[in-house]
Amino acid sequence: MDNLEQYIREQASAFDTATPPAGAEGRFLERAEVLPDGRLHFHATVRALRWAIPAAAAILVAVIFASRPTDWFRGVGQDPAAIYARYLAQVEDSWQELAADEAAADLLRNLTEESIPLIDQLPDELPDAEKAAILEDYYGALLDGAQKIRQNIK
Repeated sequence: MDNLEQYIREQASAFDTATPPAGAEGRFLERAEVLPDGRLHFHATVRALRWAIPAAAAILVAVIFASRPTDWFRGVGQDPAAIYARYLAQVEDSWQELAADEAAADLLRNLTEESIPLIDQLPDELPDAEKAAILEDYYGALLDGAQKIRQNIK
């Protein structure tokens, strides 16, 4: 167990009864806008979170898969819809190749199935060039995995 976790466990009762320092509530409310229905809205926090999650995912994917051997999206340009369409076409090709092998098809399904496609999760405010870079990195990594499945089946 690390020191922070141990400290938190030992001080659990203090955390339950402690009060914020003087002035904390005022500083908190300074950043909030009170909506007509009385709810609080935090513009900066919401905006930061909306950009932080896709940005963190893009950075992670870019770092992990920076040396991708295949350029799956050559000739597509920076059109997010075209990148996604190319990805779907490549996945379909993999399905055709692996259809006879149930285990490989299950692996491919687990790798490529998305309940909500990443293209639909990216904020509308994000420029197309940034969306394209995120999608190329993410879907390229998935296609690399699909290629490895195909190579192991041969």
